[in-house]
Amino acid sequence: MISRFTQNDGLSSYNIHKIVQDPMGFTWIATQDGLNLFDGKSFTKYTNNNEKQKKISGSDVRCITVDSLHHLVWVLNAELIINAVNYETGEVVKTIPGSRTNNDDWSVSMALSNNLLWLGCMDGLKIYNIDKEKWEAAPEIPFKKNKNHDLFSVRTIYIDKNENIWAFVNHYGIIEINSKSKAIVKTIYNNELVAERWASELNFTSAINVSSNKLLIGTSSGLRLIDYSSRKTKINTPVKSLLKPFTNVKIEALAKFFNIVYIASNAGLYKLNENLSECIKIKESNTNDGESWLRAINTLYVDRLGDVWIGCKQGMAFLSPIQSGFKSFNNKTYNQSGLTHVYNLLPAPKGAIIIGQEKSLIRYDSITNKFSSINNFKSFNFSFSDFNNHTVVSADNGLFVLFNNQLVSIATIYPELKPVADCTINSCNNIGDSLYVIGSDNNRGIFLWNYKKRKLKVIDNESNPVKLSSNSIKRVFQDSKGRLWVLSNFGIDIIEKNFLKVNYINLKNPVDGNPFKPYFDVCELGGKFWITCYSYGIAQVDFNGKLLKILSAKNGLCNDGVYNIFKTDNKNLIVTSNNGLSVFNTENSTFTNYYEQDGLHSNAFEENCGIEKNGKIYVGGLGGFTIIDPKLLFINKIAPKLYFSDIGINTKSNYINVKNLNIKSLTIPNDVLQTTISFSGLNYTNPNRVTYKYKIQELNNQWIDLGTQNFLNIIGINPGTYTLLVKSANENGIWNKNPIKLNLLFLPKWYQTWWFEFLIIITACGILYTIYWYRINQLKVQQQIRRDIANDLHDDLGGNLNSIKMFTHMAIEKPQNGSYLNEIENLITHTTTGLRDMLWVLEDSRDDINGLLDRIKKFATPIAQANQINFEHEVEQGLGSQNISKTEKRNLLLISKEVINNCFKYASCKNIKIVFRQNGNKISLSITDDGIGFNSNGKSEGYGLSNIQYRAKQINYKYQIISSPGNGTTVIIEKK
Repeated sequence: MISRFTQNDGLSSYNIHKIVQDPMGFTWIATQDGLNLFDGKSFTKYTNNNEKQKKISGSDVRCITVDSLHHLVWVLNAELIINAVNYETGEVVKTIPGSRTNNDDWSVSMALSNNLLWLGCMDGLKIYNIDKEKWEAAPEIPFKKNKNHDLFSVRTIYIDKNENIWAFVNHYGIIEINSKSKAIVKTIYNNELVAERWASELNFTSAINVSSNKLLIGTSSGLRLIDYSSRKTKINTPVKSLLKPFTNVKIEALAKFFNIVYIASNAGLYKLNENLSECIKIKESNTNDGESWLRAINTLYVDRLGDVWIGCKQGMAFLSPIQSGFKSFNNKTYNQSGLTHVYNLLPAPKGAIIIGQEKSLIRYDSITNKFSSINNFKSFNFSFSDFNNHTVVSADNGLFVLFNNQLVSIATIYPELKPVADCTINSCNNIGDSLYVIGSDNNRGIFLWNYKKRKLKVIDNESNPVKLSSNSIKRVFQDSKGRLWVLSNFGIDIIEKNFLKVNYINLKNPVDGNPFKPYFDVCELGGKFWITCYSYGIAQVDFNGKLLKILSAKNGLCNDGVYNIFKTDNKNLIVTSNNGLSVFNTENSTFTNYYEQDGLHSNAFEENCGIEKNGKIYVGGLGGFTIIDPKLLFINKIAPKLYFSDIGINTKSNYINVKNLNIKSLTIPNDVLQTTISFSGLNYTNPNRVTYKYKIQELNNQWIDLGTQNFLNIIGINPGTYTLLVKSANENGIWNKNPIKLNLLFLPKWYQTWWFEFLIIITACGILYTIYWYRINQLKVQQQIRRDIANDLHDDLGGNLNSIKMFTHMAIEKPQNGSYLNEIENLITHTTTGLRDMLWVLEDSRDDINGLLDRIKKFATPIAQANQINFEHEVEQGLGSQNISKTEKRNLLLISKEVINNCFKYASCKNIKIVFRQNGNKISLSITDDGIGFNSNGKSEGYGLSNIQYRAKQINYKYQIISSPGNGTTVIIEKK
């Protein structure tokens, strides 16, 4: 089967000039409209490409050649411009313009030898030195020009095993050139190859080496063979009868693979051995227009596996040397076949096939490769050949015999079948030379038709001595012991050979205990019976019907909805399903699955559409049918060559694309959003069935199945180094032994770097130290407050208690003196007030200016009222809620009480005013009276200035006293 590719598949042009493969295994195609790179699934175009790195100069690419030394593909376009493409990265790395002799001097061919590119042009040869990067003088061809041929194009250049250059000049001849000295060694003129009258018309198309020192040359007048082993070149025009098809026809292309020679002409494509003694014409039998491509070939290329690449005027084709085991028929390849939904197939004499379909009965003739209609008014679900080689068909309204392409009721030909002439059937098994066992498809049981005795017997669920468990029959089958297996919707009946005894089998699912049903088909292999159970898979039972195992999709079966089953040899089974076809190897218990892309007509089969005849299996279903030759079912044991083909990195600012087939490591920037890694598993025979698995060792050591998805998106991975492993498998599940590996380095973001982490640690340590230092200072402050309170308790409360004790003792001794009790009462009041002040300082709820002012008011207001003094207070707006420390709170209260007490005792004032203000970021407290004042420059012990000074210093405040005789006094306490 030939795979075809056109512009609809992404190819840039229908007209192909040259095809080559690089050492990596990727295919490069030169077309009339540009350069293409092909990986088996998709094409990359190098003409009018939006990526600058993948855009060549010029459009009409005439020739390409691979330079493995420099990892380049040299691309030559018609306007004598050479582009160099790095096949590992896919980037165009050089563009080299040449000098044309005139406007008609087009370049047409190219060859590489000793780092020299030899270019064949319309007006001779040109040479480009790759190492020196410059054009060099080429040997001048002494054209024998005449008025009819002014242009002599070098259409073909060949490098022989001695590295000599063979330039094939149209209308002129063949020139051998020493590649080192660039001297012409010999010239073979056209009149030495053909008759004189045709010499001026002779054109050359291709040349290959065959045998030892022999060149096979394709010309416009057939093949020519040149032996250059001796000093004198021997020219031979083959006249063997085998090669007559190539004697006077135009040879379009030649190619060779080991000892196989491929020859393309306008008569088609041929395969010869190296000695040119055996010839086979290659046919595309799977299409009714297959040879139209094979008769329009421009170029041939054979890759390292022996696959043949065909470039022609319609596009590109791929031909595997391995003959396919499938020959499929559908409307894609036979657009006039009329194939819709095939219910039944019957191989008939002379290579014909009777095809029963939904609403039609048609015939295929393998000799003419054409389809013809028999009936278009009924549905036909089954057919078989009787002992007279008559075709019996089951239509939706009964049984018929096909006579002279006409349907005749079966009762007309076989009157004994009249009772069942209106039935539909689905299976038939002939026993001996006269008995047919027929399974009905409409609840009528089975029919025993003795052809010789002209008798009919019906066995159903009411017959004797054998009764069926169900009349709904799916298949009848005779095993090696002569027993008849009757499969139905509800069970399996095994009828003994004498039809006197029956055993009933009802298989159950060992997991849930539910019975298997329906049963569609059974075959015998290796002393075991293999039964298809729809939706469950394949049941294996022993001779007595005991269930041994279940094979399902979990074991590798293509689908659990299975229909027909066939044995192909002593170890393999073929199974059809509603989604593909499976081959099961009973020796190693492995499945090989096939689908439409493998050559089947489609993935969907029908339950009755399967029959084996003459070593081939005929199966069909939705959209057509397939003929299977089990001997040709090839197990591809070559795992796909796998490469990282393309890597895309999306960052916040731009998109980075990396392509390097030999990439080993990749650094990914720290602003990455998503990384897409694509890979290509090269399998040209079945590219759509390549499957992939991957694992990232540092994250998960289990392989993750990607199916046929050939890319991987990586998002949100933490910074670090990771190892990505990828492997691929072909259509037969053959995996790469050595997965490809890519080391990924994800760079950290700035806040994920070591220095930032170090800075965080230092900062955290600093914060912890600050908290620790702050806590220590708080403890010191609290300790200081406790010491101060303790001192106050000792100095104030202690003194007061001692005084109370003394006055109490005196009151006891002199009870008549009431003044002692008054002193005791005053001392207790003073002590209580001091104690409350200390408790207030220790409270946490009112550590602000408003709390301090409230405490001062509680102290000053009652005394001011008792002394008829007006007490005023003011807090600047916004200052009342400002927090102050406990030390400030305590000392500011004591300073305020000290100053106010002085006002009451010494000032003889009428008004006292206390004001809290904010001077910048500093708190200021002022207490003013309108009393007698004093000389603030003199020494005044009465005002307790030393005590005020001491307390202000404790809280880092400064104080100022403004007073003069007769002008009152103002005490200002302000934070430094």
